[in-house]
Amino acid sequence: MKKSNWLAIILTITTVLGVSMFSPNTTYAEENISGKHLAKEMNNIGYNEDITKKPSTTELKMMSGEKVKKGKALEFYNNLNEDEAKVLKKFIKSNSQSVLSKVNKVVDENSEIDNKNEALKLIWSSLPDEEKTAYKSMVMPAKVVEKKTEEKKSISKNSDKMVSLAAANETYSAYYDVEGVNVLGNVLWSYWQSNTWRADGIKIHSKNVREDGNGEMVGWNFYGTNVLVNEYEYNMFDYKRTIQGRFVLDIAAKWQDQQATIEARYRASGDRSFDSWVNKYN
Repeated sequence: MKKSNWLAIILTITTVLGVSMFSPNTTYAEENISGKHLAKEMNNIGYNEDITKKPSTTELKMMSGEKVKKGKALEFYNNLNEDEAKVLKKFIKSNSQSVLSKVNKVVDENSEIDNKNEALKLIWSSLPDEEKTAYKSMVMPAKVVEKKTEEKKSISKNSDKMVSLAAANETYSAYYDVEGVNVLGNVLWSYWQSNTWRADGIKIHSKNVREDGNGEMVGWNFYGTNVLVNEYEYNMFDYKRTIQGRFVLDIAAKWQDQQATIEARYRASGDRSFDSWVNKYN
């Protein structure tokens, strides 16, 4: 019987009976073996096959229709009992830290992420199996987390009290950030959009949109942005902008290729709305 099947049976039995597969007398070596089994099981359901073809703009637009915010890896992790989760977490953290320490011996700890990515590729084949297994779990995406920062400030108002408030000029600012995180909550990549726009309550007169992305965890790469929607609506009362950034996990192979989408709407009233998702999770 395959180890993965054996582990699945054990997990099922312990879940049904409410019994932990770990006892207070479990040794470090036994914990490490059990952690490795759990990590491999999670890796088996959380990774794409090797991806070598870059999607076209049309394909990226089609992908944006599937709004997914959580993956099967997170479901697997959340279904573990307390002891199993603790052992898996310990295995991932300790072995992944060892990997990153080896990367920092090849390049400076403060080096750019691109340099660290190349260093990881360089040493990957020489790493022990435990460290490879743990690090694959560390860099596996599990969900997206959204963060918003909003600000409104007045730059000028017509002093004539007979003029409608709608005629007052206002400048509004908003910042929206979405992050891909692993099952432990560590940030793998980040993608953001900001906009400062001037409006009078009826029409948007100017805008200043900025956006960018970054690989945050060693192994993740940002390959740029496609603008899917960039248009005004309702006589320039609304401005819509939808962007899609490509993030690739490329170590020994391209294990993940994700398109993160930010969908934003800015209004002449100062209101704004956002949504974000990735095109897919396994």
